[in-house]
Amino acid sequence: MFEAERIEKLSNLLRETSEAHREEHADTGGTDSEWPRWFAERMAEPLGEILDAEVEPERLARLLVESEDEHLITAPGRDWPGYYAEFLISRIM
Repeated sequence: MFEAERIEKLSNLLRETSEAHREEHADTGGTDSEWPRWFAERMAEPLGEILDAEVEPERLARLLVESEDEHLITAPGRDWPGYYAEFLISRIM
């Protein structure tokens, strides 16, 4: 799979996971301090398939926090799913 295709698939997975999270946490307006764990538990397996690599949910949760922190510092105006996708690929591959 080409890098651009991986980025697109992972970006879509992030968007889908974000929407599912927003729906599940509608009663709190989407607020969830445990969002990295929630995302990681749902994304680890499909992410592993996209990257053809084993991804542990605990590691993925840490990487999601790191990607958010870096995104806010280095590229706050950039579309977050694309940024996170590139960040995750660079750390997992």
